[in-house]
Amino acid sequence: MSAILRPTKRAARRFLPRHLRVLISRVQHARNRTTQAYGRIVPEWPTDAPDDPWADTVTTQRFVETPALDDVVGDLASPVVADNLEACRRTGLGTARLLDLGCATGDYCAYLRHFPGTRAWDYVGADINVAVIAHCRQRYPDFQFDVVSPEGQLPYADDEFDVAFVSGTLQYTNDWQGRLKDLKRIARRSVVLGRLPLWRRHPSAIALQIVQHSGGEEQHPVHLWNRAALESTLRDLGFGIEFCKPGFERLRVVDVAEQVVYHTYLLRRA
Repeated sequence: MSAILRPTKRAARRFLPRHLRVLISRVQHARNRTTQAYGRIVPEWPTDAPDDPWADTVTTQRFVETPALDDVVGDLASPVVADNLEACRRTGLGTARLLDLGCATGDYCAYLRHFPGTRAWDYVGADINVAVIAHCRQRYPDFQFDVVSPEGQLPYADDEFDVAFVSGTLQYTNDWQGRLKDLKRIARRSVVLGRLPLWRRHPSAIALQIVQHSGGEEQHPVHLWNRAALESTLRDLGFGIEFCKPGFERLRVVDVAEQVVYHTYLLRRA
């Protein structure tokens, strides 16, 4: 009986108050046995950091073993997905071609198809992890998935996409300003930045992120930005800020009192 009722229960999440949806997401995160934390601030991007720290065996296992979606509509109510899709909706585009850079499991191709504001959008996923992209192609054979380099120019033409979508990815790119310039080149209308870790008072810094799960432990250098400084840089790069929303995710850095708060941005090419 519980297996029969499960899809209905998951779908009902979208009618719950936001604080209850947040609680459910945190419980599910704990069940997946994945924990994230920031270690101490480091003076600079580690010189011994690999070119593709997101393509090692332990990280690959975490994404490849993620269960397939069993209720897409119910997942649309989860806070992170809801914030990202709201930013996409605010572009006002009825039809669009979107690049999901750092697509991981590729699930946003399904989310976009089921979200009222983006059902007519075309989706292309891209990631630096060859094994993860192979997994995406198997899971979603009707969509395009590409392997890209972690740094340098992306293999797409100028204005090839209407929207570039980057969620939980930009902070792990050493040359993040160069990446933003390239996103501006390939996205003729908008760039959506999801899950950006920001402080309001603490200056921008680099920290080491520790991710622990059933497959092992990962360590990734990560940019943490001062919000005002980041927004100044975005404007200097030629972006207008159309939408900004703080999310529910909050983490602490060792020896820093202020919490890191994840934000979602909708940028428009000026």
